[in-house]
Amino acid sequence: MAKNQPVDPSCIQKAEGKFAKAFARAARRPDCLATPDGDAIMYDDEGHFDDVATLLFPDAPTQASRCTARKLVAAGRKAADMGKCQAEAVGKNVAVDPDCLSRAQTRFAAAFAKAQAAGDCVSSADDAGDVAAALDSLIGDAVCQVDPSRCS
Repeated sequence: MAKNQPVDPSCIQKAEGKFAKAFARAARRPDCLATPDGDAIMYDDEGHFDDVATLLFPDAPTQASRCTARKLVAAGRKAADMGKCQAEAVGKNVAVDPDCLSRAQTRFAAAFAKAQAAGDCVSSADDAGDVAAALDSLIGDAVCQVDPSRCS
């Protein structure tokens, strides 16, 4: 996005390969709570990421945008931070620490606002809430697939 070029398919393949390898390794552990299909989770997550991308650049990218690139990075970090909060809770069999989730949201909001200040965004300034909601949905769905007891 920062260079106004399509996503490199080899980059996507590399990320999918890393995910598949990590998921398979985790699923082999005897204490794994559920053994859902890793491909199903990956493709479900891709749908959520497509939602985020559509929010950040509603039309096909027609211009380079460092702002939008930074917003995508912020979204990825929030998803990773929330995933870590959930993983820690599942690993300890406790409720998710609301402070951990709050830190993830605060970090996301600050990065998003900083990106917006760059001034070359292709989406509106008020899309942070919609992107955060899409990310919450992504993590919630992933958690439900790997630990159905945590579905709300």
